[in-house]
Amino acid sequence: MAIPILNHMDFQKSAEIRNVRLHNQAASGVTSPGVGQIIYDSGTLKFYSGETSAWVALGTGTGSGTVTSVAISGTDGIQVDSGSPITSNGTITLGLNAIANSKLANSTVSYGGISLSLGGSDATPAFDLADATNYPTSSLTGTISNSQLAGSIANSKLANSSVSYGGVSLSLGGSDATPAFDLADATNYPTSSLTGTISNSQLAGSIANGKLANSSITINGSAVSLGGSVNTLQLGTTGSTALAGNTEVDNMSAAKFKTKLEAAFAGNAVNIGTNADSVTVPGNFTVAGTTTYKDETIQIVEDNTLAFRAGDGNNHEIKLTAADASSDKTITLPNLSGHVPLMASAVGGTISASPTEINQLDGVSVGGTGSGDIATIDGTQTLSNKTLTTTQITEISNLTATEGAQLENINSVTISNAQWGYLGAATAFGGSLLDDADAAAGRSTLGVDAAGTDNSTNVTLVTTSHDYLSISGQAITLAAIDLTADVTGDLPISEGGTGQSTASAAFGALKQAATTSATGVVELATASEVKAGSGAGKVVDATQVGARSKVATIDVSNATFASNLYAEIQHDLATEDVIVQLFDSSTKETVYADIARTDKSNSASTSKIKVTFAAAPSNDIEVIITSTAGAGAGTVVYS
Repeated sequence: MAIPILNHMDFQKSAEIRNVRLHNQAASGVTSPGVGQIIYDSGTLKFYSGETSAWVALGTGTGSGTVTSVAISGTDGIQVDSGSPITSNGTITLGLNAIANSKLANSTVSYGGISLSLGGSDATPAFDLADATNYPTSSLTGTISNSQLAGSIANSKLANSSVSYGGVSLSLGGSDATPAFDLADATNYPTSSLTGTISNSQLAGSIANGKLANSSITINGSAVSLGGSVNTLQLGTTGSTALAGNTEVDNMSAAKFKTKLEAAFAGNAVNIGTNADSVTVPGNFTVAGTTTYKDETIQIVEDNTLAFRAGDGNNHEIKLTAADASSDKTITLPNLSGHVPLMASAVGGTISASPTEINQLDGVSVGGTGSGDIATIDGTQTLSNKTLTTTQITEISNLTATEGAQLENINSVTISNAQWGYLGAATAFGGSLLDDADAAAGRSTLGVDAAGTDNSTNVTLVTTSHDYLSISGQAITLAAIDLTADVTGDLPISEGGTGQSTASAAFGALKQAATTSATGVVELATASEVKAGSGAGKVVDATQVGARSKVATIDVSNATFASNLYAEIQHDLATEDVIVQLFDSSTKETVYADIARTDKSNSASTSKIKVTFAAAPSNDIEVIITSTAGAGAGTVVYS
């Protein structure tokens, strides 16, 4: 596809066009050839002069022809002798005498319509003196008719020597380049011949909209003709975003920003990053709703409690909570797969038995179970020829490992029935004391602390108006803290707060400027800053990007354009540093013309350009003007 060039290319007799191929085209296939056009037609250079409708073939090598004329200048000439060749100097000399007229190609001469053979004579030739000059008037005979006058008769020789038109009088032979004619009664004066501008007072006052290049304006996507009216001006796409009348647009505060942000997310899921991204929250992260991990639902439903829901439509939950810790505790999940056993009530210690020891119980059949017992043997059983009651067996099961070892050391010693009775008569409280592993466990069984103080008395809680702490018996419960009623002062930033009491002040305390390596708060550039490429540290809104460019269409059917072959385009970008591109509105091909950063009067301009063509284009021309204001300076090297 060829690139149309719609104006001249002047190489200033200096630059060269190199390695150019002429248009390889048969002359018969060229429509409307231009004067001076050269083509290469099947091995022959052809030139179109415009004088005839035919193409002229140009010679491309050596050949023969006829010399139609020879110019001789200076003192040197051409010497021709009988039988001698033409040399480079001398005069032409004929070496023949008395050549008869019949031997000559032309043997007559003719002047003024009188032909005479060489050597002939005519004493009174009737010459035609139409082109003759300097004939004396004294030699004339007869009278001079009007048609024979020379045309230089002085005005004073005439009865009337001046004329007057439109109030302007001028003598014959005079000149007035700009006569001040009174054209009050003149008609049919073409408007294309007018100069200057027509003032508003000269307009009739009834110019139809159809006579204007632009007869309407577009408001919110709807065209309004001149003379029309807009009763309500709506900015925005919906009634909720429209601004009508004198509605004031408030500055967006932090509180309003939060409100709008929450409303925007009300019915939409928010995605942060992609599967390849890691999201880091440097401060506190609070989720008021449900957090979903891989189709599983995990919720913090109350203090220290996580709720797990399978997400299969079943609303039942498994809640995992923790007791109120009196000190830091560490719970380690083993590197195993399986299920965690649960206790029916709270436990006060850990299981010291190994998995192997516990597994020894697997498969052992015990007669019965009782609340609080590890194992209960129903009825009476025989042990070393001794009969043990159920109560006695229960007490033995409560023995500690040390006590059990002592029992094993009895070996062959015979225990009397009375001695066995001591164990059998022991109460559950006494058995639990025997089973305690150390003093701390014993103090726990006795209900005293290390100092020996009785813990059976309820502890009272001295409260004020705050209700986030409550006590029942020996249990203290921590409830939700009301930040309004229970907390005073401003939480400092170091403690996860803002150190401020208002939203605007909090925003000012927490905000930081955005950089190329850190997120933060940025300010939008103004429209003028976008156009000028200024406003360091500010960002451009997507709707402002187009402010650095302008587009226009050159209407080639316009009569004034067809006459002048130039168009002035006002871009108002306030800079001469603009990039201009032209393309055909029909073929969409890029075209070239003369681009000047001036107005139509060729005066330098930062708000207009002038596009000039050598000939009117076939289709309308689209013009794109882009500002480079604010661009960095390049480095120029001259060696």
